[in-house]
Amino acid sequence: PRRLPLVVALRGGPVVELEDCRHVVLQDLVVRGAVESCLVVADSRDVTLEGVTAYGGGRCIVVRFTRGFRMKDCAVRGPAAPWTFRSSLKYRAVEAQLLAASGWHPQDNADFDLGYCEFTDSVDGVFIGNVAGVRLHHSLLDNISDDGVFLTAHTTYDGRVPGGNIHIYQNHFSRILTTFAFGVG
Repeated sequence: PRRLPLVVALRGGPVVELEDCRHVVLQDLVVRGAVESCLVVADSRDVTLEGVTAYGGGRCIVVRFTRGFRMKDCAVRGPAAPWTFRSSLKYRAVEAQLLAASGWHPQDNADFDLGYCEFTDSVDGVFIGNVAGVRLHHSLLDNISDDGVFLTAHTTYDGRVPGGNIHIYQNHFSRILTTFAFGVG
């Protein structure tokens, strides 16, 4: 099986969904064709993506309630072409995100290591504000027409503010409207 190139495509729900998983490695996989999310990881522990390429629509990769999430040598591409204007995607299409691990409601994620990856061609980039313990390193973020790295940490209903201890180092940021974004919170 490792000698056969495989492209998984699906219209509708996520192409790959991992729920309540432990110690899973997805390696050398291409996911594309999803309108919403290509890859969803939920309620899991110790999930590693290695050499995964995701071509997304709405949100390429979604991570919720997960601890020990790793990405290495991955490419995450959104729906924007290099010549696309910001207004054509943000206001007239889908406000896409490349990695959605923190949104308007905290997702109780922790212990992320995102290294040697490419996050390109989208409205929004990497949403990690409420993730506790993140290392984003040796990666490329390019052609993102709004928020590159979204660092807003939202408050839960019980008053907690999960997140923090985020280390961002040795990355290359280019063609991004707001490299580090802090917004409504």
